[in-house]
Amino acid sequence: MLWGIIIAITQNAIGNTSNTYSSENTGLRHVRYQHSFQSDLGYVFQAHDTQSDRKVAVKRVRKAERKVSREYQILNEIKGNKRCVELLDIFYTIGEDEKLTQNFVFEYIPNSLEKFINTMQKKHESISVSLIKTVMHQLLEGLAFIHEKSICHRDLKPDNVLMDDEMNVKICDFGSAKILDGTSRKNIPHIVNKYYRAPELLFCHTDYTTAIDIWATGCIFLEMFTLEPVFPGKSEGLQLIEVMALLGTPTSDDKKYLYEGLSPSVKKMVEQIEHFEPVDLKKVFPTTYKANDIAQAADLASKMLQWDPHKRISASQALKHSFFKFI
Repeated sequence: MLWGIIIAITQNAIGNTSNTYSSENTGLRHVRYQHSFQSDLGYVFQAHDTQSDRKVAVKRVRKAERKVSREYQILNEIKGNKRCVELLDIFYTIGEDEKLTQNFVFEYIPNSLEKFINTMQKKHESISVSLIKTVMHQLLEGLAFIHEKSICHRDLKPDNVLMDDEMNVKICDFGSAKILDGTSRKNIPHIVNKYYRAPELLFCHTDYTTAIDIWATGCIFLEMFTLEPVFPGKSEGLQLIEVMALLGTPTSDDKKYLYEGLSPSVKKMVEQIEHFEPVDLKKVFPTTYKANDIAQAADLASKMLQWDPHKRISASQALKHSFFKFI
């Protein structure tokens, strides 16, 4: 059920000031907007909820339809899990153009894994293995939870992994998330930030599964060691070449799935790409890390970064990997 009690909003530097929106419930809540930034699927504002006297994050998304959004349904489904950002409230507003806007009120967590990686990079410092284990274990716990419910995040990247000062991790931004249980409408392949996009998406498959989240997590995992994206392609074509340069050209067995549905001309074009031999993943890791840590991390990464999604490790299986033995 929506919490939307009578809500009065003071919106600084946004446009609509001192607007009051009511619902069937009673009460009063004031939310003062302070800072804003744009996400992939809407605007997110840092705000202060004067009723609870706490900072919150408010995500505003224009609604094209009057029915309850898929994002809200998924947020309601995962509510209460400690590895997913907490939805505190939801309300609707109507702008001067008479268009409906959906407002999600979330707990406020100031930092993300992306910010943390960038900070470490600027300081020329490595992230400790113990911290990488802590962050990755929590991220995989969150994935195991949502995947058990057939929910695919579809936009995992460091910026969507929130971290508080105690390094507690929460997955955020479920705007692209979807339940993949075989009953939904046709999926689109053009999702996920390019650097974290799984091969099946690059090959325009629409029958993908939660395995695309595992691929993205594998990319994030390596990035915590290298402090830079492991597949920084400037286009989808170059992204494919970046993957080949590290993992090698797909084997004949991998191509059986990847090439499904491709036209003969596209297959021919892909086959004309230079042949690459796979690189030993251990060579990707900085030599500042211990050899045993590198070996275990490389093994886990290799199980996540498989060309064929059917061969990838699941989140629950990854949690049992020897890399996390002493966590």
